[in-house]
Amino acid sequence: MQLDDLKRAYQSGSGKTDAIEDALEAVLRTPSPEADAFFFSIIDRYRPEDRAFWIKQAIMYASKAVDRQVGQEKLEEILEHLERYWNLGPLLGTVATQLGRVASYPNSTLGKTIEFGGLGETEADQMIVKIIRSSAYGAYIATATDFHTGRDAGNEIESRDIRPTLTMAEEFISGVSPRA
Repeated sequence: MQLDDLKRAYQSGSGKTDAIEDALEAVLRTPSPEADAFFFSIIDRYRPEDRAFWIKQAIMYASKAVDRQVGQEKLEEILEHLERYWNLGPLLGTVATQLGRVASYPNSTLGKTIEFGGLGETEADQMIVKIIRSSAYGAYIATATDFHTGRDAGNEIESRDIRPTLTMAEEFISGVSPRA
């Protein structure tokens, strides 16, 4: 299955199949400008009623794109407009994590996301906020250190049920060796 087949599957509203999964893995291994355009268009055209499967693939692709700067901008756009993407729920934590893979330190979008106050008052909304904030905390740390250090820091802050702050992230970074 080629990129054109992925485009047709997306346009027809197809969900996950073995053939689509295989094609997606191949595209992630060998990004191209054409794949960049396809996946970035999914982010640009996203509507809450769209299938989460395709936006998830676009999010995962963005950090591997040929044009990493545009990939970073697309991930930042999602985090800067959480109200538009709120129905993605915990997948928003993945957006922060992927941004941490490509962004330079300091990244203001991740910094603001660490301090995000939330949308809605339900228990589910508060769980999503917790995931977003801890993921952004870990991703922000990753921009200054490495992915594993950031991931571990984000997981620890979430498991200890601590509300992270940008100051806490900066203090953590100051005690860890910077990226090589």
